[in-house]
Amino acid sequence: MNKKAALMHWIIFGVLAALGLFFVFTMNMDAGTEQKGLWQISFIRAFQDAEKDILSSQQTSQDLLGTEAREIIENSLQSDLGCGLIKNIPVLNSGDTFCEFKAEEELKQKIADSDPQVADENAVVGSMDVFNAYDGYLTSPFYFKYYYSSRFEADLAFYLKELNKIKKESKSLVNSCRNKNDLKSCLDENKKNNWHYDSCQDNNFVDINREIIFCRIGQDDAEKRFALDFMPSIPLVVYDVTATKINNNIEVKFPHLQITENYIVYYTDYLPLKSKTGTANQIFSQVPLGAGFFKESIKIAKDEIVTEDHKCHPGAVKENQKAYLCNGGISINFDETKFPKQSNGYLFTVTSTLKNLESAVVKMVEVNN
Repeated sequence: MNKKAALMHWIIFGVLAALGLFFVFTMNMDAGTEQKGLWQISFIRAFQDAEKDILSSQQTSQDLLGTEAREIIENSLQSDLGCGLIKNIPVLNSGDTFCEFKAEEELKQKIADSDPQVADENAVVGSMDVFNAYDGYLTSPFYFKYYYSSRFEADLAFYLKELNKIKKESKSLVNSCRNKNDLKSCLDENKKNNWHYDSCQDNNFVDINREIIFCRIGQDDAEKRFALDFMPSIPLVVYDVTATKINNNIEVKFPHLQITENYIVYYTDYLPLKSKTGTANQIFSQVPLGAGFFKESIKIAKDEIVTEDHKCHPGAVKENQKAYLCNGGISINFDETKFPKQSNGYLFTVTSTLKNLESAVVKMVEVNN
């Protein structure tokens, strides 16, 4: 290598070395230390801010919904639900069919007004704003934007739990007592302690054709008044039948049923049937007519019962085999001389009918000569 080439070589080496030293002493060798984690921390902060906003929206929505729910539920028992009214109080059922509370649909509609995403019988999901955004600069020139939806979910059962309790307890009470003759005794035994008759102050039992008004005190001490229909699904049994014989007249008495279409009075001179119970057809089919015994029956429609007070006075003349309502009971006279034959004794029993069904026979009463 000649001297010029060697000189050029060292000159280039010197320039490169000088540049290297310049960069070493002018640049921060701890590169990235001051910026470490800045983007990640900013993202976490943005996420936390969004979560706070979502929680705030959720709480605000629940609070507003709770206010609306209380107002709707308060008004839910102020009008006819579809089962009728009694003294301007809504009846919750007609027989075994319960009308739906309108509060549930009204509450769903209130939530629907907030742009719902999902709606079913258990919950409704809606949103106050479809999308929100958190945006800002992390570190120049990086730009960050985070989108999120402020949707909320409302559990309808939470707001409707008192109404659902009323319906559940009402169904249980109706199923337990609708087919009982002594309705009040059954209700006294089965209704809960926070249920009162008519109003929560008077607790006055009033029976209007087996429709009873109640007042229920809820957990929040709110009073709810409503009525229940205890119309029986089967004919009521006729209890406490008596038969008294004076000379040739036999008077049969029994309590008048509030709900019935007809009474059927059965009588026979076949005394071995005295202890029999069951259906009238099963019992009286056992009478041995060929052996000289007889069986008879009369049907009396409810609208055929005489309700004139003067017919109940002592000494009043009553027609044979005609029903009279006196002091809450039915009285029917039979002339023994009109029987197919006179015997040493007779058996009587009474059934009721409703919707083409006949009640059972629970007791036979005997009259002896």
